[in-house]
Amino acid sequence: MRILRVHNRYQERGGEDVCFDAEVELLRDFGEDVSTLIVTNDDIPDKRSPLESIKLAASTVWSRFGYERVDAAIREHRPDVVHFDNTFPLLSPAAYTACRKHGVPVVQTLHNYRLLCPNAVLYRDGHTCEECLGKVAPIPAIRHACYRDSRAQTGAVGAMITAHRMRGTWSRDVDRYITMTAFERNKFIQGGFPADRIVIKPHFVRSGPPPPANAERSGLLYVGRLTEPKGLLTLIKAWQKVPAIRLTIVGDGPMTEETEAAARQYPLLDYVGRKSSDEILELMARAEMLVAPTQMYETFGRVAIEAFAQSTPVLAVNDGAIGEVVTDGVTGLHFQPGNVDDLSQRIRWAITHGAELREMGRNAREEYERRYTPETNYSELMDIYREVTNSSRGSRHISQPVTGDSIILEQNA
Repeated sequence: MRILRVHNRYQERGGEDVCFDAEVELLRDFGEDVSTLIVTNDDIPDKRSPLESIKLAASTVWSRFGYERVDAAIREHRPDVVHFDNTFPLLSPAAYTACRKHGVPVVQTLHNYRLLCPNAVLYRDGHTCEECLGKVAPIPAIRHACYRDSRAQTGAVGAMITAHRMRGTWSRDVDRYITMTAFERNKFIQGGFPADRIVIKPHFVRSGPPPPANAERSGLLYVGRLTEPKGLLTLIKAWQKVPAIRLTIVGDGPMTEETEAAARQYPLLDYVGRKSSDEILELMARAEMLVAPTQMYETFGRVAIEAFAQSTPVLAVNDGAIGEVVTDGVTGLHFQPGNVDDLSQRIRWAITHGAELREMGRNAREEYERRYTPETNYSELMDIYREVTNSSRGSRHISQPVTGDSIILEQNA
């Protein structure tokens, strides 16, 4: 099968970029013919003239650049399916129409809530927010300047959401949406997306054999951005209520200085900054439990399945996507988001029930092997591709000759 993967990279590499690269590598490992069309936000100047800002806002709604690049890639590669990971802001949903022109089915992974919420996370002012969910125009987001604290920039994203909702883009131009959890799928259905076109396929991680069953473990581990919405402050406050257990924090972000200060104050708090993927897996294999205290709606919880692969149970919020990934009492424990006392009680229980915790770790590894391996993910992804290609609308017509069987297009905006 010929597959064209299309992605608009972010200036700061994040989870979406990681997932895009991982799936492209996965498909190629299994022998699929994959081309990539990549644009990058690195070329968007931080300081723009008013005219440049107007042009960027307009292209967010409808990008001729995006349409032309996808059109050219289809002509060259002749894909059976085009799979988008992110179109914001340089490609825009206009890129879908290039696929329709050629009769090529479209798959879109919904890595965030951007098509429902201008700031993409359904979170504002310290709490989850669904004020714009299902609205034709996200007026509340514009009023609150939810995207980059700017009403103008929020308005540009809101115009994209409104224009394509009114045009029918979400129901007409995309054959299949991929969400990572049922929680995320339900949010998009609430937001007006067609339920019969949304399928669930989680992420995957690569892993070797699990750590030895008798491997020595100690302490709690946090891995992620150091931000208030990720629940870091809740975790530190809860941890302070529990005697004599080490907490290791991995990552960086806006709360780096506060985390460094806490590490200087508390000898059992280790802040180790950013670590490589291999170093993080080693830390997970040595931890008694990973803590995922996010207070915002995630679309998945990749860090949880990384822990599962290391036979490490996860203490996660009982809400949102990550609460769906972690089964309370089986692969980890749940607590109420933002509830310091509830989290501290769960930590206290965990460190006094070592046998139960080890059983959860074994269950976590079994869950990884059942659901989150590369082999399982490849099979599920190919099933989606076969389904849309078998039922794709219209016939294909390529107006230029093919120039190669496997072409990689690296296109910077």
